[in-house]
Amino acid sequence: MTSNPSEEQLDLVSGRIIEIAQAICPYVALEAETYFDAALDEDMCAELFKRVIVYIENPEGVEPNVEDHPSARRLARYLLETVEYDILAAPLNPKLLKDMPLPSAGASSGLVMGYPRNVVVALAVAAVLLLCILAFFLLGGSAAPSPSVPEAAAGKHSRASLGKGFGGKRNGSRLPSL
Repeated sequence: MTSNPSEEQLDLVSGRIIEIAQAICPYVALEAETYFDAALDEDMCAELFKRVIVYIENPEGVEPNVEDHPSARRLARYLLETVEYDILAAPLNPKLLKDMPLPSAGASSGLVMGYPRNVVVALAVAAVLLLCILAFFLLGGSAAPSPSVPEAAAGKHSRASLGKGFGGKRNGSRLPSL
């Protein structure tokens, strides 16, 4: 127990706490002053503090929590003031650095097929958009030019298509001369 911890001691214990937090949530960058509740969800914070209790070898009267010790630096200062330094300076148990166990299928989590829900939704939206663009080009967009307004308005009842009486051919390739 140290009433006035040095910077080296604070850095060592903060680093150990960050190592434990990174094992729980490897895709979040934590620093000594990063608030746990801003970087980790509620389950991950609970897991972090369970592992911290194992790290400090569960002494009586020491109850770290996210409300009182919201960052690694503040938690390190608290631990240095309440736990023997030899325990804190000892190498971390490899079990503390294992990945966090995945929640059961019935539990509500932010993961879908092992990926964050936002990533899965973004990929699904991108796939649907790609399919819509592909369908537009395959079904609607052709390389042939569309008929001009006068040609389209003439349609199948134009003078050229009315037969021999007007001097045109049956397929409408020639208009009568006036």
